[in-house]
Amino acid sequence: MIEEFKKSTQPDLFPVEPIKKKRADTTKLSAMVVDDNLIVQNIAARMLKKMGYIVSTANEGGDAIFQFQRVAHDLLLTDLQMPVINGYQLARRIKMAFPSTKVAIMTALNLNEVAPMIKDSTIDSWLFKPFNFKDLKAMLMDMRLPCIDSFE
Repeated sequence: MIEEFKKSTQPDLFPVEPIKKKRADTTKLSAMVVDDNLIVQNIAARMLKKMGYIVSTANEGGDAIFQFQRVAHDLLLTDLQMPVINGYQLARRIKMAFPSTKVAIMTALNLNEVAPMIKDSTIDSWLFKPFNFKDLKAMLMDMRLPCIDSFE
């Protein structure tokens, strides 16, 4: 199972190129949430917005790469299990092209199932579903990313 995540299904289909444009507002950190489950995507995006982030979303890895090529992001929060480009492949590609971007993977798999991937230093953090505001905030703090506590 782990090898499935590490293999690239279509490596040349979504090359990652340098940023073409910086975001307009550089006073706030920006985050991209990638998940093919729109409910999880919206909840995570809403939480990050409440913590003061400018948030973009994508439904799959190819779209995330397309957006990253145009706008810089400080954080990539991606689901692990997605079609075409899974979250592990996406995270590694983004981290190689944009080393200063913090990368976190969300997953509903248990710790034992992802243990070999957790050892990969390319990924900055892991967030296990279901998660709440406190879990997300703790993860950001562990990655030394600022956040405000305004979720009500």
